[in-house]
Amino acid sequence: MRQVTFNEIEVLPEATRVKGMLLLNKDIQYELEGAVDNMYNFKYERAEKQFKSLRRRYPEHPLPYFLMGLSQWWKIIPTNVQTLKYDDLFFAYMDSTIQKAEALYDADEKNIEAAFFWRLLTALRPVCTLSAAIGVKPL
Repeated sequence: MRQVTFNEIEVLPEATRVKGMLLLNKDIQYELEGAVDNMYNFKYERAEKQFKSLRRRYPEHPLPYFLMGLSQWWKIIPTNVQTLKYDDLFFAYMDSTIQKAEALYDADEKNIEAAFFWRLLTALRPVCTLSAAIGVKPL
């Protein structure tokens, strides 16, 4: 497994380094607030339309793929992780998130957002795989 090492962590990155970060973009935050609310309120189709709109605008960024995968996970949760109906799509989106994050990180090793998504998903994927295999919710 590939290692990511940070020699130092900036608590407040330089303004030039946060430009283009979707997680810190106020317009994106406002747009996604409603989409995430829709997902949590079981309005998956509406939420996914909003996530797909983000994917069309930012096809190389991991965030839209992560959100689409999260939507699949929220479809699984009400079944007490008993259904396999959404597993393939969930893992496909999570794998896409990892690939997109890794590509961004390879292009710029100081890309904090890329490192965040890459490490988050490489850590969560085994937990979700185990949860699906044994049929229990992860903590």
